[in-house]
Amino acid sequence: MRIVGKIADKTDSVGFATIASRDRRATRTLDAVRELAPRIRAAGDEIENGRRLPLHIVDEMQRAGVFRMAMPRAWGGSELNLLSQLRVIEALSIADASAGWCAMIGMDGGYMTAYIDQSVAREMYPDINSVTAVTFAPPGRAVKARDGFIVNGRWPFASGCQHATWLIGHFTIFDGDSPRLQPNGLPETRFGFLPAGECEIIDTWTTNGLRGSGMSLNEDLVSNALPV
Repeated sequence: MRIVGKIADKTDSVGFATIASRDRRATRTLDAVRELAPRIRAAGDEIENGRRLPLHIVDEMQRAGVFRMAMPRAWGGSELNLLSQLRVIEALSIADASAGWCAMIGMDGGYMTAYIDQSVAREMYPDINSVTAVTFAPPGRAVKARDGFIVNGRWPFASGCQHATWLIGHFTIFDGDSPRLQPNGLPETRFGFLPAGECEIIDTWTTNGLRGSGMSLNEDLVSNALPV
């Protein structure tokens, strides 16, 4: 057991030192988060009682570069490698589990925009520190329209939605009243970006675990006839 522990420690420190020496962005972000950690811990009661991250904590996480970790460098983002991102999320999670969870979800805009036209994506994210809330459950409905889709639905699992700029919903595609089927016979589904200001958030998040994550298992995001 002692030998395994030594090997793990050595790999851990050497591996991150090598990555950090290549990219100072990783070091700066991690250092900023470690400096922020005591203030997150001090806000623990506020996080638990509010059942979401307080805006002043979100603002500090944005200034630390947390939500731009996956944004492309071409936009001015950090574009950190996966290990460096995990280090930052780990440091936040040690301070407060909900902060780490919301960081992991909130930075996903950098990943999701990689799948769409980059000129459109850049217009959507003029501020690379913007927060994104993603829900992977597919209860949404997207009906084909002339220039896109008309979507509506009610989604759970969109942590951090209260401070998000974009909400990403998962939809089943409909042609009229019938779901569009794939060759394998399963319904076709897609993800779509929804402006947070055009969606309704129903506050039902009263769980015990990850209480400060803001929106997850029971809290729902609702969109009615929104074009995408």
